[in-house]
Parts: sequence; C-alpha cells; structure tokens
Amino acid sequence: MILFILWTLLQTANTSSDPNAVALLKKTSAKYKAYSSIETSFTIKVDLPDNPNDQNIQGKLTIKGSKFYLSTPEMNSYCDGKTIWNHLPNDNQIQISQYTKSEQGFDPQDIFTIWDKEFTTRIKESGTFNSKAATILELFPIKKNESYFKLEVYIEKSTNNLLGLKMFEKNGTKTTYSLTLLGVNRIKDDSVFTLNVKNFPKAEIIDLR
Repeated sequence: MILFILWTLLQTANTSSDPNAVALLKKTSAKYKAYSSIETSFTIKVDLPDNPNDQNIQGKLTIKGSKFYLSTPEMNSYCDGKTIWNHLPNDNQIQISQYTKSEQGFDPQDIFTIWDKEFTTRIKESGTFNSKAATILELFPIKKNESYFKLEVYIEKSTNNLLGLKMFEKNGTKTTYSLTLLGVNRIKDDSVFTLNVKNFPKAEIIDLR
C-alpha cells in the first residue's frame, strides 16, 4: 500500500456500523496478521473523470513486518523499515532516504488493513470481483477531510482473502486495486528488502539521508 497501524482493526469503529461487516473485516485482518510475510501481485486501475483512457499499473509487493519490496515497470522500492531505496531503471538512478511513513504518504502495507481507521461500515451485497465470488463492503470515513468519500472492499467468500478495493475520491477519480496472493510465510532472508548500490556501478546515486 501501507501501512499502512498494521494490525489493530476497527478499534474506533462507529457504533452505526453493521456488526456483520465489522466481524468479516476482523476475520480477514486476523488472517493476514498471522502471516510472517506476504507476497502478492497487483493491478492498479485509475479512472479519471475527464480522461476516457484508464491508467493501469501492474506490479508485485512483498511485505514482512515493517519491511517491503515493491516492484513496478517504472520503479523498484526496497525498504528495511528504516531506509528506502527507490531504483528508477529507466533513468539509471537510485534515490536513498530515511523511511518515515508519515512522509511517504501511501504505505504499501496499508493495502491489507486500510480499514484500520475510523469508518462506518456495512455489507453492500454479494457479487463477484475478477470472476471470484465476493462479499462487497462499503466503508465511509467518519473524518470528512479525507480526499475520498467511500471505499469498497472485496473479500473472497471461500477464503476470506482480500481480492481488492476501490477508492472513490471527491474529485471523481476512482482507483481500483486488484490483488492476487502469490505466497505467505516464505521470506526467510531479509536481504530482499535492501538494495546494494555496488551492484549498479553506473547508476546515479542520490542520497538524501
């Protein structure tokens, strides 16, 4: 996501929330909390109100505690929880900075527990998401200063896996995150969350620490 905080689910949920919706989110959150590491592929689809052409981003995400590795065609991000390395292969550039969640904005880990905030929650309906039977939940932020007014969360009926979510922004933009779980509890070597700049001797290094 990221992180968005990781695993305390709906501690401040509004009393008007549907208890069945809250229970389902807690069940899904507990499932992901039990994993020592998570590997997933994702697609992000951005539907802009004044642009007929959707923007699509595909990539892979690996998470282990506060560490993550995020890969897209434009950038590879490595974070060991303290330092983040952003490798831009098209520019042959590596940016290094201290990792501070509040300064990074969206944290990749938040994708699995974004509902760990103040929401009014209800089950919208049963349906499908990427051809899989899903329970569709609607989450409305209690704080009115958020840039979005609603989230839809899609949870697979047979597994309680998070299939995806859709964010409805106040400016009319709709962003859909589609997730495919690739593996859990498989990451033993934390070196996958760091980048050795010596392996890129021709890259421009921008160290902002």
